Amino acid sequence: MANQFCELNWLITEYTKKYNIDISEQVWKWAAIFQNRFTYKNLPDTVPSDIIEYFLYYNQQLCFFRDDISEDLFVLPVVGQMDLNIYYRMDEFRVVGGNGYNTVRNTSNSVLLFNDKARSIPSLFIMPWIVRICECLDTEEQNITANKVPYLFYGDEQDVNSINREWKQIKGGKPFIIKRKGVSLTEKNIVQNTGVSYIANEIQKTRRAYEAEILSYFGIQNLSVEKMERVNVSEVETLNKMAELNLKACYNQRRAQMNAVNEMFGTNIEVILNDGGDEIEQYVPSYVSGGAGIPIQW
Repeated sequence: MANQFCELNWLITEYTKKYNIDISEQVWKWAAIFQNRFTYKNLPDTVPSDIIEYFLYYNQQLCFFRDDISEDLFVLPVVGQMDLNIYYRMDEFRVVGGNGYNTVRNTSNSVLLFNDKARSIPSLFIMPWIVRICECLDTEEQNITANKVPYLFYGDEQDVNSINREWKQIKGGKPFIIKRKGVSLTEKNIVQNTGVSYIANEIQKTRRAYEAEILSYFGIQNLSVEKMERVNVSEVETLNKMAELNLKACYNQRRAQMNAVNEMFGTNIEVILNDGGDEIEQYVPSYVSGGAGIPIQW
């Protein structure tokens, strides 16, 4: 497990160096959203309630197995393959724990867990979108900052103090400034508009489109005709249908895997959607940043 997180931290560092932006906050933000889609009930005491989704965000595959000595059940990431079958899938594999725990398991005495049938690694899949989102956030901030100072004032050295005093009054929101007759910045100094256009709103729309891609991959419906300009009803329905299919695929994958675990180990583990019901057709996603029941509002 330690190797998996070291690799992710290395990737975050490399992306930060390459694009000169810190993406770590966005990585953790989307991790929280991903990990709050499902809840597991009746897990063994040796398996923390949040660990399966936590591990699935960073790893391609996990192993649910029984320890030979303690006979306790555990879930740990698979970190190495020992043997492949004719379909290039593992029949035997190695799992490790953060404390150095190390064991070899196979498909006859354990159950492999995946995020979806494609066996995708969510944290890596969304990384390009996270970079784009961070670039938008950086550009938004630059544009807003540039628009805070839309004018350049020119004057000789003796005018500097006067210009600074008046500029502080302007920034402070003073409704009017009283000056002696004949003394004015517009009379004594050249005032030049920097010409920086306010485009933060347009950048924000682009950022939200990128965020929608991640939410759709997570299976979270997040688009409406009212909230998205230049998108027709058919396009919104298609995008939301993709999100529904993604969620259904992940849900069915987990249910099938937990059924296999129950059959092999005699457990009674259930996986449910965090909307409060088991029916996927009734699921209306409502996540923003790490908590269930919070509606998405663009």
